[in-house]
Amino acid sequence: MSFNFGLSAESAVRSTIRPLTPWEIHDVEFKGAEIRKFQGKKDPNAVYELLTIKYGNEDGYFNVDLFFPKDGDDVRPEFDGQNGGKVHMASSFENTMAIIKQTVQILNPKGFDTLQKASAKCTSFEQLAGMVVKVLTPVIGKKIKIKLTGRNRDGKVVAQIPRILALNKEEEAFICDNYIGEKLFWSDYETTKRDEFLKAKPTDPEKTCEDTVGVDEAPKDDLDLDSLL
Repeated sequence: MSFNFGLSAESAVRSTIRPLTPWEIHDVEFKGAEIRKFQGKKDPNAVYELLTIKYGNEDGYFNVDLFFPKDGDDVRPEFDGQNGGKVHMASSFENTMAIIKQTVQILNPKGFDTLQKASAKCTSFEQLAGMVVKVLTPVIGKKIKIKLTGRNRDGKVVAQIPRILALNKEEEAFICDNYIGEKLFWSDYETTKRDEFLKAKPTDPEKTCEDTVGVDEAPKDDLDLDSLL
């Protein structure tokens, strides 16, 4: 048998990273936003579009995936109330718009003012998503905190952002929480759920083969309103 004791130039270090853990407030960097398309697993003919907002640190990554709105996403879901009657929750579309607003407002306040004016001319979500990507690109690499709660998926607790939009008794939508910012905290309910998770048997976050890469670029404050369109 012939042995080759030369070491090849290829890296022997695995470069994949893991998702950030649920029920933690993480110090992260904003890694960028992009519009993505993928085919459905159950229906290969179905094509889904989403706006992905990416965060990461040395411990892992987390993506906020916002699916492009479809028919019915503007309908507020209805549930049976504890004391009888019906209770409504904010629609999927309302939640998506609230997440976009909070994200941009925190990461690029000056850009948010520009986006707010330009969005009035949007005729599709694709246009709005493109503007969001453009407004957020100059602040790639910005350090910020994100709050991740958890949900059960296939027997594992995976991270998600908290619900940030609620309805009052008059069914008017209002911001009830922040998932991103410099000062984040747990509500009493979240503290209880977090304690339950931390005391439970540990489970590994789902594996991933996706890398996130930071971009060293100085933020650009000036954004042309017309260029967004």
